[in-house]
Amino acid sequence: MAEQQDVLTSIRDSTSEGFVASTLFSQGWNVLFRALDYESLKAHIGIQDSQNATLLISVDSEGLTQSGITELRESVKTLILLHTTPENKSDFPEAIPLPETALGLIALMRGSIRSPMIRSQGTHSVTRSAKTIAVGGISGGLGCTTLAVNLSIELAALEKRTLLVDAHAYAPSIFRLLGQRGLNAPQEFSKVSQYLWASEITQENVVSEIERLDRASNEFDFIVLDLGVIYDFASQLSGRRWSGQALMWVSTYADSLMVLGPSDRVGLERLQNFAGELKRNAIKPPLTFLHVLRQQGKRESANAERFLKIITPLRPEKICEFPFDPRSVLKAEVEESSLMESNERGIVRKVIAEIAGQFTS
Repeated sequence: MAEQQDVLTSIRDSTSEGFVASTLFSQGWNVLFRALDYESLKAHIGIQDSQNATLLISVDSEGLTQSGITELRESVKTLILLHTTPENKSDFPEAIPLPETALGLIALMRGSIRSPMIRSQGTHSVTRSAKTIAVGGISGGLGCTTLAVNLSIELAALEKRTLLVDAHAYAPSIFRLLGQRGLNAPQEFSKVSQYLWASEITQENVVSEIERLDRASNEFDFIVLDLGVIYDFASQLSGRRWSGQALMWVSTYADSLMVLGPSDRVGLERLQNFAGELKRNAIKPPLTFLHVLRQQGKRESANAERFLKIITPLRPEKICEFPFDPRSVLKAEVEESSLMESNERGIVRKVIAEIAGQFTS
């Protein structure tokens, strides 16, 4: 379970205040105090240490002034100044609109707890024409990187400008599969082929790469992120680890999250835990679950039934089977080539090509 965030609110409009409070409660944030006006908020902060709290305050809070905002900023960790209508922001031009949806509010809150170096004031207004697809797995060895790399190659083959991002925090390997070096070049994305570019997020460049993802959203047709193993999902969304920054970005801006899940007993337990965390933490992208098939038989059939039982309550957009074919994958890795090149008629390549076709149709 992620460490809960402390929140204070001071929102005059009762409907807006109720929306904010109920949304934050549903996501596990601790709403410590719901002020009626500036004076009651100031009094609370005067007797209760709020240095680690995030404050959501609307510009129509009775008694609020610019000097009051300056004072409050020094008393809390983060202050988010909101307006509920354009008319009531005239004296506070820095105020931003109160999000109209729960997902919008959650994205705003998650953005507020990201590293100040990464946080961007203009992120909410970035034009995003690219379709962003994130790929992650419940455990290692399921083929996340194989899927991400070959899906990107299939999209590029369809003449779609595609950016492949290695966001696999602790085991980056896309550079090896592509036979490329310098994926984390500071100025430009590394060009792999006519329609394919690649980059790599590391602890050293996470600040600049997240900012470049925002810009890339208007430069490419597709962005494909390899997240690797998605572990400790709720904690990653707390924003306290550099390794969780890509997942936070995905949870807010991606158009699809593809999750590979296994059929073995341990893997299904992890899938069960992941499903529970997803129920408690809302994210923007629709879910696609890929059931990784290693073998056929009664046990596999029984495990497949349990797999479906676990994920069905999450109401995924799609559920697919993903065949495990270690020979063709290993052959492509040794040759440093794509499945399209090494085994065009192989079952894994056919499945990935079909997925690419669905995204472009």
